[in-house]
Amino acid sequence: MHTYINLPIRRKFAYPKSMKKVTLPAFVILLVALAAGLGFVVSRTTDLPTVEEFTKDLQKANSALEPSDQVSRDVMPYAPQYTEINGHKIYYVSGGTSDDNSAMIFLHGNPTQSYMWRHTLPYVEQVSAFYAFDWPGYGYSDKPSPPLNYEGFYNVLSDFIDQQNLEKVVLVIHDFSSMLAFHYAAQNPERIKGIVFMESLVPPVLPIKSTQDLGRAGQFFQNIRHPDFKQNMIIDGNGFVELFVQTGTVNGLTPEAEKVYRAPFENKQNRHVLLVFPNLLPIGGKPNTMDLRTKAYAKWFLNSHDIPKLFLYGEPGLFNKPALVEYYKKNTPEVTSVNVGKGYHYLPEEHGDAIGQAITQWYTANFK
Repeated sequence: MHTYINLPIRRKFAYPKSMKKVTLPAFVILLVALAAGLGFVVSRTTDLPTVEEFTKDLQKANSALEPSDQVSRDVMPYAPQYTEINGHKIYYVSGGTSDDNSAMIFLHGNPTQSYMWRHTLPYVEQVSAFYAFDWPGYGYSDKPSPPLNYEGFYNVLSDFIDQQNLEKVVLVIHDFSSMLAFHYAAQNPERIKGIVFMESLVPPVLPIKSTQDLGRAGQFFQNIRHPDFKQNMIIDGNGFVELFVQTGTVNGLTPEAEKVYRAPFENKQNRHVLLVFPNLLPIGGKPNTMDLRTKAYAKWFLNSHDIPKLFLYGEPGLFNKPALVEYYKKNTPEVTSVNVGKGYHYLPEEHGDAIGQAITQWYTANFK
């Protein structure tokens, strides 16, 4: 039975008073500016904290805190760990326990990193084991040059799950990771315990017949395939980091969060990875291989009624609008829909606590 929940938010993330709120019109204006290829001034931060500096004082303090207090911090509340996959060092954090050899796998998108889940993980660890890693090219993982292609990213996901000897997983999906995670789920349904998704490329967002289907963001995805736009706005201007994350949130980022997201892309060479998935987004059937993949996993998504799914959305959202709730009610009765609050694209940045509560409630209802 389809469930629709308006989740009460226990606390709101506190941003400095000096930070101006970004309204939807401002967000739209900046998207249009990106699409038009307009220049902008890029601020720089050279004094960047290390992973160890983020975490060294937190472990002791968090042991005495409730999750609602933990998630208010601008640091990742788990010690850094590393593994190697196909010659690349992969950063990850983990926590919680499970008695059935399963875990939740938290996956980030563009241009974020596992740090994005810092507000959510303290809730999740109360009901399940979890892992959250940085894709190669992002966060604290290695920065391959040239960046990995689709198959390379997919192998990282598949091999990471295998390395942890997990029989089943709950995939927690945001942004471009949907193109990897849903494909993995369609190829390995016997290993999928559940799916949590937000701001993802799923039906009815798919298939994308033209850039007009993407609304205000459509012109951007059309222009990002143009060499001059890619060079000027993404490589030289670092537009994904300097504009998208800030304007993709209602209240913007705290200065500490800005530092974290900016750090991996201070070097221009490292920014090329940010172009991989925008250029793979299938529009009008192209690129053909990705079009076939997304159509295949979209079919799986609409027919895998035995696998519980949780749809998290904000209002007004960007890729996933509140109107999707009615679509899922009619077509996918196994989907639980949860409104986490006002938000655009980067919901975990502002509603990490609400997301954590929603996931734990859904997980407990379905698997405990």
